[in-house]
Order: sequence, then C-alpha cells, then structure tokens
Amino acid sequence: MHQNKIIVNYIPKLQAVDKSVAMIAELKRENKQIFCISILNIESKNQAEDASGLFELLSNVTDYFIVCEPSVLSKQARQIFDRYGVNYIVTKNFNSLSDEVLKHSINYDYKIVLLPYAGEKSETGKKLLGCLKKRNFRIVVYFKSIHDHGMGLSTVEKKDESERTAVAYYLLIGKLIKKMVRGNFQYNLSKDDVDLVLAINEQHRDIIRNRFPSSTPIMISGYPLLYGAWWNLITNSSYVKEYNKSRKVNPCFDVVIFTRGETPGRPASDNVLPHTTLAQILSDIYSVIESEFNEFRIRIKPHPIQDVNFLKNLISNWRCTTLDYNIPALLSATSDLAISTYSSTIIDSLIFNIPSIEYYIENDFFRRKHPAGSPFLRMGAIRVNNKKQFRETMKKIKDKKYRLPDIRHALGNNNTITFDELIRNFR
Repeated sequence: MHQNKIIVNYIPKLQAVDKSVAMIAELKRENKQIFCISILNIESKNQAEDASGLFELLSNVTDYFIVCEPSVLSKQARQIFDRYGVNYIVTKNFNSLSDEVLKHSINYDYKIVLLPYAGEKSETGKKLLGCLKKRNFRIVVYFKSIHDHGMGLSTVEKKDESERTAVAYYLLIGKLIKKMVRGNFQYNLSKDDVDLVLAINEQHRDIIRNRFPSSTPIMISGYPLLYGAWWNLITNSSYVKEYNKSRKVNPCFDVVIFTRGETPGRPASDNVLPHTTLAQILSDIYSVIESEFNEFRIRIKPHPIQDVNFLKNLISNWRCTTLDYNIPALLSATSDLAISTYSSTIIDSLIFNIPSIEYYIENDFFRRKHPAGSPFLRMGAIRVNNKKQFRETMKKIKDKKYRLPDIRHALGNNNTITFDELIRNFR
C-alpha cells in the first residue's frame, strides 16, 4: 500500500538536527508509514563539534538522504550513512536537488517541509524552498535554538514582576526591531508562505507572535527533546550502549561539564565567562571531584565557538579528564552529574534526570545581558558561584539528597506531536 505522507527535513545548520530528529521520530512513532527525506545543506561548522552521533540518530528516522555538495560535513555524513546502510545521493546543483525531491514526493497526498527559523543562506536552498512551496508542500517552521525566543523563558524581565510583564516587554522590543526581525527570514519565501509555526509553550507563542503575520497559525507542540521518541533514540544509540558497557567494566563517578568561554575576537570584558573566571571554576570543580571520589571521569564539552586550545592547556595535567565534542544529549545520558558554566545545554541533562549544577560567576556583561539571572534555575538546575557552595552541593548529590526537578512542567507538559495535528492546524 502506498504511503501518503512525506516530510522533507531541510537542514541548513548543524544545530537544527537534534530538534528535527526528535520531531520526526515522534511523528513516526505515531505513524510508521511516514516517508522522510533529509536534505543536508550545511555550509558552516564550528570548530568544536562532532556530528557523527547526530548523523547516526538522523539515519534512524530518515528513509532517503540528499547530501548537497559542496557542503561541510558531507564526507563525515556519507561515512556514517555507508556504515548504517542508509540510502543517499549526492547533488551538486539546484536542478539535481529539486529533481530528487520531486521524484520521491510526486505521489504523496500530504507533503510538508520542516524548516528551522531563519537559518538558510544558500541560494540553492532558497530556490528549493520556493520551488516546493509552488508544488503544494506545506512549510512548517520550528525554532532550533532554546535561547530566549526559543524557549519562552525570559532573562530580561525584572525579578519582581510576573511572566505576563516579561511577555509584554518582549513584544515591545519586537515592535522596536520589527524591520530587523522581518528581514531575518532568509528564504525565497515570504512569511505569508509559512503554513504553520511550532511553539514550545504558551509564553513562547506570545513572544514569537509578532514575528509572523496574524493569519499564520502557531501550534503549541512542546519542546522536541522532551518527546519520548527522542529519549528512546538516545538511550538506544551506539554511543550510549558502548559507553555504559565500558562503565560496567571500569565503574566510576562520571561528570560532564558544558563550558562556555571567550568568543574569539571579543575583549574579555564582553564575555559572559572570561577565561580567567572559567579557569577558576574548572579548577574548583576538578579539585572537589578529585577529593570526593577515588575513581572518576570528567568529560568537558566545549562551547562550539570557544577557544579549545585554552581548555587543552588548562587540563593537560589533570587525570581522568578529556575533551569530548559529542552532542549534549549523548553525554548527559551517560553521566552521573552535569555541570554547566552557563549554557542552555543544561536542559539536556535535566531531561535525562541527571543532577545538574550551574556554576558561573556574574560579571557586568552578564548582568547587562541577563538582569534576571539564569532562566534555567526555574527548570531545576542548582546554582552555585563559589567552591564552598559547589562542595556542599556535591555532598548532597553524593549522599543522594538531591531531588530531581520536573522539567516537563517548567517547559510545558505537551510532550508529543502527530502528523494529523499538523494537518488540522494548517491554515
């Protein structure tokens, strides 16, 4: 029997992969007959990223791959696809790309394109999206980032005011920068061509409402990384299985640290976490972990744009400590403790019920950028800002006096999505 539903998962940025994988996995859990084409057209890659784990996860939900060249990561993607026996083709221009998509989608009744918000810059990608819209594909936009506009938790509200005030403040900002925001939708489409926008929760919906025409429907679909299908993909991945197998042979207390540091080209004072502060924090963490546990392992996941050589030099004489460039979900699912030096990746560890600590020291730049402080504390992260607090918190975790938070309640309790829901919400 012929399948009648197809998803074209257009991927212009590596940061869009995990959210799209989670959505497609959840959609396929409800309807296994959905056919998925994933198009890799990634034009840039940050220095400290390893995409192999992501491509393995992507191969689990994709029926046919199109790899656009020239494209960064195309070689790595093809190696992964060959390893798992995935069907793919390499295209080098718009005509061959569009021909492949249209050839595989011609007989489907329901056709959608999953598209990250404001992520495409290549001319090939822009032309393809315009072409698919003319061929009756429905355009579904989602947010690849979980920064302020992508998570519905404000970091610019006043501490003593309500969420409603925070939303109003965002809407005011939106009006002031309306021209800039409208110009940020970088496809050969107008915002009127978008058939559906996916929001994480009610507050997120209110924040993004002014970014699209009033006639564009916005559907609350929850946070994709909370979907059960995403959990299943991560826990059954080869990385998690192999890592957990090694932990049984060599048991130890496993710590993952998500760092951020100085952005290249910026003065130290224009960073949330200058290198001097980061070095102090990481040294504190290492000192406490080493004193508390005879057997331990520390994996440090650098921020994609921070100076990795700084980290390498810092930890060069530390035992059982390495840099690991894999995705946060895989690292979190194989750890006993997660520590963030202020990063949204802390959400990945909270999702997998891992005790999670935010260890950062506020400076003037941080206070200007985030006057209400970290929004992640509302999700259950523990805040510390000195070595003494970190040691006390570690003792609670070690003695199992840490209470796991309900992150699903913090982000909204809508934790699934179906194809029929998408269809019902199209205008």
